[in-house]
Amino acid sequence: MNTYLSYQTLVYPWVIDQNGHLNVQHYVGFFDCASWNFLAAAGFGPEHFRQSHTGFVAKEQNISYHKEVLAGQIIQIHSSCSHIGTSSLGLKHEMTISCTSEPAASMNLAIVQIDTETRFKAPLPEQSSIWFANIGKL
Repeated sequence: MNTYLSYQTLVYPWVIDQNGHLNVQHYVGFFDCASWNFLAAAGFGPEHFRQSHTGFVAKEQNISYHKEVLAGQIIQIHSSCSHIGTSSLGLKHEMTISCTSEPAASMNLAIVQIDTETRFKAPLPEQSSIWFANIGKL
């Protein structure tokens, strides 16, 4: 399974909570940015959505926390596609602390492509599996 560096950032002090570590809302935000970067790299970017009148919606997400993330650390998120259905994708994100490569958190995400006009699920392009198989090889 190919992984792709989908997000990297410095953890600023203003995203830290009263316990001295990264606040939960920012894990979600970082994983969200990783999702959109990963999807765009696989061919599901803004142009695809405009032309096809489709979009993605989250169906289910599960975050596991492994190690505290502190202000000043740089985190990276590597992403992969764990499932390709007829209208759905499974994404796996692994957040690590850059300087140590220690796992900080992981997220499994199920998303569904919808028709943005009818708001019903829409089939993925036939070439989706090829797009994800080639991610990171360019």
